[in-house]
Amino acid sequence: MKWRATDPGPGVTVQEVTVPGPKDAPSVSLHVFQPTGLKAAAPALLWVHGGGLIFGAPEQDDRTNIAFARELGITVAAVRYRLGPDHPAPAAVEDAYAALRGLAERAGDRHIDVDRVAIGGASAGGGIAAALALLAHDRAEIRPAFQLLLYPMLDNRTTTKTDLDTLKVRLRTPKSNRYG
Repeated sequence: MKWRATDPGPGVTVQEVTVPGPKDAPSVSLHVFQPTGLKAAAPALLWVHGGGLIFGAPEQDDRTNIAFARELGITVAAVRYRLGPDHPAPAAVEDAYAALRGLAERAGDRHIDVDRVAIGGASAGGGIAAALALLAHDRAEIRPAFQLLLYPMLDNRTTTKTDLDTLKVRLRTPKSNRYG
């Protein structure tokens, strides 16, 4: 599926930014939204899209990210991470960490308050953001100020359970969870 970028309209600018990727991996792309005319350091949100770890792109959340930038006056950087199964774990979380590090290194140029950078995501992105918080803690280089986890994909127990009633499951079955 090819996702199309949304025009942010007045008051918000959007730019594609590339930061160095993890060691021995490609660069990481960020879809960055900022309020027009941002002059002073402001908070930022590193956003990780959902898609079951196997599909999706930053553009799928453009409307929400534009609204965050416009309404909250913050920078929102949506990371384009490597997808599975071609790139198994920990590729996605390492890409997210590279994005977080890239934002911190360019904080002055982008008017980002490095002490007020939040991380968040939805579904698989929420799971990646949760893992990113742990990785950032362990590496002790960057300290996220907040986590925004929307229905995070955290529980992998359905991949091995055989006693689950899936008759009323519309989308995410144990089989699809195993694939992701």
